[in-house]
Amino acid sequence: MADYSKMELAWPGGDLPGNKYCYEVPHSIYDNLVVIFFKLKNSNICKFFSAVPKYDNSICGRYFIFTPDQSFFMRISRRTGHPLLEKQVIDHLFFDGVSVNPVLRSEIIDFKGSFIRVDLRPYLEPSFFDYSIEDIWLVGLELKKLHESIDSFPLKDVIFNNTQSRYDDLDRVSQLILNDGFSSFFELKSHRDWIEKNSLETGKIISFFDPYIFNKDGACVLHGEVHPANILFDRKNKRAVFIDFEESVHTFAPVSWDLAYFVLRFIFADEPDMALAERRIVALERSYGKTGQDLFDYMVKSVSFSIVTAFSLIKDKIAVPVVELDKFLNLYKKIEFYRRGLQ
Repeated sequence: MADYSKMELAWPGGDLPGNKYCYEVPHSIYDNLVVIFFKLKNSNICKFFSAVPKYDNSICGRYFIFTPDQSFFMRISRRTGHPLLEKQVIDHLFFDGVSVNPVLRSEIIDFKGSFIRVDLRPYLEPSFFDYSIEDIWLVGLELKKLHESIDSFPLKDVIFNNTQSRYDDLDRVSQLILNDGFSSFFELKSHRDWIEKNSLETGKIISFFDPYIFNKDGACVLHGEVHPANILFDRKNKRAVFIDFEESVHTFAPVSWDLAYFVLRFIFADEPDMALAERRIVALERSYGKTGQDLFDYMVKSVSFSIVTAFSLIKDKIAVPVVELDKFLNLYKKIEFYRRGLQ
């Protein structure tokens, strides 16, 4: 059986910002949060709110924490990842003047026999991408600063090795599909039905998976997932603020990866007409600089990577919603549509 308890990803619509939910946290969860992680000043009168709806009694989730003195954002996850390395990336950027939301604390904790990760950050009032030329300009400016800063990150070799290991694992999945088909991924009926309907197109996209992206000329440490849910806008100071560097710890590739992600997930997100899409790309190039001739190729690589990653999770019996698989197919169609119109 597929393990739904591990389906703790930002689905559905994980690359889109959600509503600002504000559900007061039950005392049972509140008590656990305080006990396992920290004691805030005046914690007896602080308010805990869930940043997303709570459908079960799991402690995992995203939380707003308000005290008379301070406000925080806290994320608790079963996906432990590389908290120290991620914090080191963010600290490097923060102290270099790049607009990021710093991590105050990040720990992996044994909670009732299971390891969970707890991250604590300053609370930022969320303001998300509004599809304006100004917002594209702001992201371009900050992304340029991010790329220039992270080029001097002292642990690049660690991230290179992490990326190589990750892509080796994903390449085994892609080769399994290309050589043997999808028979290993039929456990859930919903997946079986989807694969039977979309196997040809999915196989074509998977054939574009690039297992050696970390060895390309100009490869470096990147953000890795530049989509609208991972950038907030500081309207007062007119700046884009990058959040969620979970992907950066195993993303070593040319800057075209981040740029392609940005164009596909921001500039093409609302399916603008060709004239507006072109104006947005011009705004990006005026703020960031030239995006390169390989932008559409890297969009395809990013979608292929996403699909292979999804099937890697399915292979590990983690339930992936078919709406996510549909999203990747639609992204590929969007790439081809704008490639024909803009090149």
